Amino acid sequence: MGTNCLGPYLLTLFLEPILIRTAAASSALSVRIVWVVSLMQEGTPAGGMSFDSKGRPQILPKPMANYMQSKVGGCWLAAEFAKRLGSKGILSVVSRNYWLCGPC
Repeated sequence: MGTNCLGPYLLTLFLEPILIRTAAASSALSVRIVWVVSLMQEGTPAGGMSFDSKGRPQILPKPMANYMQSKVGGCWLAAEFAKRLGSKGILSVVSRNYWLCGPC
């Protein structure tokens, strides 16, 4: 969760004032946040992320399930920052990592 969700979230929060100032100085929608996720998230159980009774992401018994859950978290962050910063001229998008699919 830390590498795929918390790290990018905190970095984006720290950069948010700079992103907003840059977008305000530009006439085109040229400021964007790209969230890298994986096709592996497609294997995430229904509901996406599992939370414990305190609202924290639940640590699952299988490491790959935790990985997939963290990638869903990246999609959620992209959507949240799109809602939060879209009106300020900042585009928040998801880029899927296709390296697991083999050569194109």
